[in-house]
Amino acid sequence: MKIGFDLDNTLIDFTEAINLFVKNKYNIEHKGSYSLGFVDNELPENIAKDIKDSFGKSIFLKTVKIIPDVYETLIKLQEKGHELYLITARDGSKSEIKDITLDLIYCSYFPGIKFKSIVFCKDKNKYLDKFNLDFFIDDNPDIFMSAVPYVNRVLLISNENTFKYNGELAKKLNPECVIDHISKILKMV
Repeated sequence: MKIGFDLDNTLIDFTEAINLFVKNKYNIEHKGSYSLGFVDNELPENIAKDIKDSFGKSIFLKTVKIIPDVYETLIKLQEKGHELYLITARDGSKSEIKDITLDLIYCSYFPGIKFKSIVFCKDKNKYLDKFNLDFFIDDNPDIFMSAVPYVNRVLLISNENTFKYNGELAKKLNPECVIDHISKILKMV
């Protein structure tokens, strides 16, 4: 099977890195649940700007940790012969972000995982259609909804670190479309 994954808050804990940044730099305990594009909704303007300005620097990106058991799940999927794809909305046109992200993927987060393709893009649907995936897993409900025509089965990650409105959307969806961790896919493939 062909299985695609989003990166931030699906495989790695981007939310915790933002919360840690806010705590260390501003001494504010903040437990937001968001991605880089949504910090404006959760934080004062100056802090949101600082996070966005710091995002491309390796010191920030290197604080992002892999979600527990994700690596083991990817290994199991790879051992079963599944093709793994990584499709992230991170800006690949900024070489520093792309280079640091690829280095982290290959050397820190997922050493030994052979992704069939790693794509940096703003329009994930373009690649979802191209790759003809059996599964795609993302934490963004907007991507979840728009991906449905392009993928055999789209799964929404919904947990304490994902978008706040995932929980509301999750209540309206078929429970089989909502998972709290990617390890749940092992029972589906």
